[in-house]
Amino acid sequence: MGSRSSLTSRGTTSGPTCPTLPRPNEHADPGDTSLRLSTDEHRALFLNAQGLGRSRRRRPTRKALLAEIEALGFVQVDAIQVIERAHHLILGARFQGYRPRHLKQLLERDRSVFEHWTHDAAVIPASLLPWWTFHFGHWEKRLRARAGRRAGSPRQFAKLRRVVRQRILDEGPLLASDFETPSDHPKGSFWNWKPAKHALEYLWRTGELAIEGRDGFHKRYDLFERVHPECRDLPKVSRRAYLDWAMPAALERLCTATPRELAGFWGGIGAADASAWCRRALGDGRVIEVETERGGTRSSLALPDLQRRVARLRTPPDELRFLCPFDPLLRDRARTARLFGFDYRFEGFVPAEKRRDGYFVMAVLDGDELVARFDPRLDRPRRTLELRRLRWEERARTARRVEALEEALRGFALDLGAEHVVRRRS
Repeated sequence: MGSRSSLTSRGTTSGPTCPTLPRPNEHADPGDTSLRLSTDEHRALFLNAQGLGRSRRRRPTRKALLAEIEALGFVQVDAIQVIERAHHLILGARFQGYRPRHLKQLLERDRSVFEHWTHDAAVIPASLLPWWTFHFGHWEKRLRARAGRRAGSPRQFAKLRRVVRQRILDEGPLLASDFETPSDHPKGSFWNWKPAKHALEYLWRTGELAIEGRDGFHKRYDLFERVHPECRDLPKVSRRAYLDWAMPAALERLCTATPRELAGFWGGIGAADASAWCRRALGDGRVIEVETERGGTRSSLALPDLQRRVARLRTPPDELRFLCPFDPLLRDRARTARLFGFDYRFEGFVPAEKRRDGYFVMAVLDGDELVARFDPRLDRPRRTLELRRLRWEERARTARRVEALEEALRGFALDLGAEHVVRRRS
């Protein structure tokens, strides 16, 4: 990526412009240093921050889709495809008529979002690229310690990375499968697929490579400066500067949080650094203390503009939508239980006979309540959406909701390319 001596590429005259670093203290607002939130206010704030306080009945235009991803901070990517990939389900829960091609345009044509890593693999707004030099450095330190195990020794792995990078420089974007062992090389040679795959992932996470696109779900790797030429010479960001951006940015999206919760939002921040930052920020007024009610009084932190955000709250839309296991509303299971009284767990890695609700259980959100859950499966050859289990929350089942659920499931099936919805006994 070069010396990263400036924010823009020398001589670049076309393509998107790499954003400058925003001021980290833009939310500072002297005022009350503590606040008490009711459960209803807290829940409404969080729904609004997660893009679920607005109606789903809006078009997924490029501008609207990008704005939503920027508001969320990132959209988690996952390989499981029982019905559809997680990132598409997350965006589909917020936009009626969303299709995977809409995100593909932002990723591969507009380059307004990019793929990298937060707490997990994610689609991230390109406006955050200036801060991501910190993540690149974080991954370099983290991966360097175990690099030698990937190809025999640290020296061999460094050589492998150079060879992999040179091939991409010479040949253009490549898949991991392009590095399989050629027939004229003995097994265990330099071109063994697994070490090459580790080299690709190392170069990607440390910022030497970027994801140029995907074939199906297989990554196409290219040089970072060819995918994002406008950001080829990004300056390094110090830990202090990164914390001063990342912590308020996480708090804006979580509304209230503890230091540990803030540290886990973007990834790359240790608990000790998060706690120290919170103490400093509380002392100089960048954050305030807030008490929340559900499950007993709980002390957390919030941005000083929290009261203004509460005053702007609107009644959530009266419509049902389905949330996948990796939706930001469900990602923190403890938070979901506190705010919604909804005990949710992902059972994909639990043996089938021990599962309570199913493999890929989706939650049903009705306005500001999580009212049910179901375990779906898409039978693509038969164009049928199967519901293997459906469980309502206590006292949540009403005639209106049953009717609304049937209608929403028919629309969900159509979005997935299915023509029928059937119930199956598990």
